[in-house]
Amino acid sequence: MFNEIAAVYDLVKAHRNYNGEAAALLRIKDKYCQNAKTILEFACGTGNLLRRFRSYSRVGVDTSPQMLAIAKRNVPSALLYNDDMTSANLEQLFDIVLCMDGAIGYISPDQLAATVQNFVAHTRDGGMLVIEPWYERRTWQANSVHVVHNTHHDVHVVRMSHGMPNGAIEFHTLVGNSDGIKHIVEKCRFWLHDVDDIIGLLVAAGMTNIVRHGPDKIFSRGLIVAKKPS
Repeated sequence: MFNEIAAVYDLVKAHRNYNGEAAALLRIKDKYCQNAKTILEFACGTGNLLRRFRSYSRVGVDTSPQMLAIAKRNVPSALLYNDDMTSANLEQLFDIVLCMDGAIGYISPDQLAATVQNFVAHTRDGGMLVIEPWYERRTWQANSVHVVHNTHHDVHVVRMSHGMPNGAIEFHTLVGNSDGIKHIVEKCRFWLHDVDDIIGLLVAAGMTNIVRHGPDKIFSRGLIVAKKPS
């Protein structure tokens, strides 16, 4: 997944306010984990969020080798692992653990508990875990069409998506440059987890001070923030 789209993914995501996200996360960090020095992002993609945390020791995990190759250029100092967020075992604990941009929606219901437990297992005592949820069933707008487009130098990208009632999304991306036009089709299975279910799994895994921040203009679906007891 995402291997073919990786080369233009940052153009596709150009509307995402990475600076605003990083600033908001740092404000939350000051309430939960003031002396944080290490950060782990599951589903880090091309590293565009990680690169904003310049004063931290950064680690990223993603399932796409092509996305990680771009992340290595974006964040040369980061340690990057080609693995999935359910089973990755980095044998290290982190002050801040992130799963952003609704990536939790890629996790099927039968893997959700193990995935949340893995997030918690990588969070040090006293550390902070942040999950940006995907849509819930009550907020999902089935059969809607979403379009983004952007241009950088001679590369033009138009991406159209259509959401199915069960949460699956079909993406069609046109990438045009002086060589011609390429059409990329991606069919992604998203799962519409209830936020309360995720919070319940965090409680079961031993997390405390669990708060839902937002929704707001930066995080339209809000954030789930939890602290691991010291």
